[in-house]
Amino acid sequence: MKSFLKGRINNGLTDVDCLIRDISADGATLSFSEAITMPHVFELHIPLKKQVMRAQLDWRNGDEMGVSFIAGAPAAAVAGGGNKLAQRVLKLEGEIAVLRKMLVRLRGEVLPNQDLADAG
Repeated sequence: MKSFLKGRINNGLTDVDCLIRDISADGATLSFSEAITMPHVFELHIPLKKQVMRAQLDWRNGDEMGVSFIAGAPAAAVAGGGNKLAQRVLKLEGEIAVLRKMLVRLRGEVLPNQDLADAG
């Protein structure tokens, strides 16, 4: 089925956004803004559908790749309470966002004072 959904995966180094161009119960075609390194098996997060799919890389061509969803690892309903791991990931992502904001604020407070102490 043709689709244009935002997706997110972790390639082992960082989270990477992608566009899900075609999706079915068996797999999907993913497009990236550039060619990236990917593990053979990974989780595809689909925020709009609140799902996490375990996927396996089948083919790639430049910045596109085809994946199949791994049998026995159905979509996880992130908001539905059905998958504790997915809920934990969402909670931790929220905590990370809060910590990043605090870090930015602290850097803004510490660095200017540090410059004044160094000048004296």
